[in-house]
Amino acid sequence: MTKKLTRMVSSMDLEEQILNIGSAIAVIGVFLPWAGGEWLGGDTVAYNGFGFYTGVLGAAIFLLHGFILLSTFLPLTGGPNLIQKKSIDGVRYFATLQATILNLAALSVIANATLDFTRMEIRFGMYVSLIGSLVATLYAYLKYQDKKKIDVQNLFHQNDAHTERPRPPTPPSAEQHRPHRS
Repeated sequence: MTKKLTRMVSSMDLEEQILNIGSAIAVIGVFLPWAGGEWLGGDTVAYNGFGFYTGVLGAAIFLLHGFILLSTFLPLTGGPNLIQKKSIDGVRYFATLQATILNLAALSVIANATLDFTRMEIRFGMYVSLIGSLVATLYAYLKYQDKKKIDVQNLFHQNDAHTERPRPPTPPSAEQHRPHRS
């Protein structure tokens, strides 16, 4: 099963592989510390994406990137398609864009909290999740643009195939030709 899945993943487009790697990195980044430092009582704390003030944002980021990964790997393993083939690139682009916006919102919330509490700081998990979301968004956009380009090309080629060009009339043969009388 592992060899078959590895073969299927290696047969995917490079853009799709990078998109899924970016989503996987963003999911891992949600579990890493986003904020930490000394709390009010002198206790040292570290909060991942599911804790602190950004718990809802971290959960939404996790679900969006999990959805992107599931929409890729479920059909590869023989499961159902979550999204129709014709709209998968647009849905992935929308989901990764939303995850990136939520990452930026979480970064602003954590930055505001670090200004309020003097001994708190932004940790590397926030940056890992943000970079993974940005990479996934970039490659989802590239896949979406490729899909739009192919759709436009198919539209014009389809019109050429269905429209029959008028053929020029064939000249009459020597037997069919009437001599001109004046």
